[in-house]
Amino acid sequence: MNTTKVIHQAKLNNWADLIREQQASTMNVTKFCDAHSISKSQFYYWKRRLTEQFVESQLPDIVPITSPVPDTCCTTFKSCTTNQTISALSTLKLTINDITIEITEDTSDFLLNKVIKAVRNA
Repeated sequence: MNTTKVIHQAKLNNWADLIREQQASTMNVTKFCDAHSISKSQFYYWKRRLTEQFVESQLPDIVPITSPVPDTCCTTFKSCTTNQTISALSTLKLTINDITIEITEDTSDFLLNKVIKAVRNA
């Protein structure tokens, strides 16, 4: 691990201790920050960084997958025989822990991006 990463990890550990201390105390964030001579913006910045790091560590890596075309359907949707086959080809159901997301080919990139960000921050 290089020096920059070691320093960053040390800061994360220090702020994790401070945030746990504040949560265990009876002081609100403003009073706690005043007592420890830190700004509220610093406190919330590091709290957000720690949350993001935790979420990143909990999410599995995104692995690209390919889906084979089922034998019951030809290569074009026009020649498919049932709506079920079309639905099976054009819907992706993704479940992470207790969160299930169904994505269709009509799902906009914008919406998909928003949903992924929301799941990461949940």
